[in-house]
Amino acid sequence: MTESIDLKGIKEICQFFPGDKPEEWEKKIIEALRKSEGVPDLLLAENCRGETLAHILAYNGLLPERFFIPGVLALADKNGNAVVHILAKRKDLPEKYFTREWLSLKNKDGWMAAHNAAWQGSFPAKFLTEEILNLEEENGWIVGNTLLQRDKFPPEMLGVKFLEKPLFAIQLVFCFRHKDPVDRIQYASCMPTESLEYVLRNEDIPKIEGAEWLIDAVKKVLERTAEQEAFEGTGSAGGSEAHPNTLWGRRDQRAGSEGAG
Repeated sequence: MTESIDLKGIKEICQFFPGDKPEEWEKKIIEALRKSEGVPDLLLAENCRGETLAHILAYNGLLPERFFIPGVLALADKNGNAVVHILAKRKDLPEKYFTREWLSLKNKDGWMAAHNAAWQGSFPAKFLTEEILNLEEENGWIVGNTLLQRDKFPPEMLGVKFLEKPLFAIQLVFCFRHKDPVDRIQYASCMPTESLEYVLRNEDIPKIEGAEWLIDAVKKVLERTAEQEAFEGTGSAGGSEAHPNTLWGRRDQRAGSEGAG
């Protein structure tokens, strides 16, 4: 974003502020944005929808970067959406604000700025930490779920702790259902081995509709790994505990014994 003022854009947003004539709002807004010091009071002006001028400028990409400061970013509308939510959604949020403090800011529905950034794919990779991925809204939907939804979750970070979250496991299955076979194998091959093993051992994942796509990809990756280790002579003498047939067989045997009982 540049510091120049988009006069055409300013003219178009004046309709959101009733009362004075549009040309009067246009004049006041331009004068406020040209102030060289401080935050103009006009940025705090609200319309009938509870949005401040700062919100509307941000939503339209017209908020000058010099106003990307805590006092403005934290301004919330009547729904609890702060200016930082809008900037994250528009991919305009500067990297220095990709911190837990700002990303965890919630609106009244519990939706965070981090969820907006994840949805838009505007998360710089260096900020995708386990802590940020686990930021959770009111219903248990973590930032990681949103990244999965957008097929942006880094597979190398998909640890067992994520798979233990029911909503995450369901979203992962859904994600695999919509990948083509090659992409399923490629994604699974980048997941940690302990996570692949967990998928085969866990008794709840197969109950998710469409889980066969995930399970099949995991089995193929582990089979290929076991074959590669055997070829290189690095496999354990008694057979790898991670071999899919072993892991799959254990669960089938448990299911069979429970059925027999």
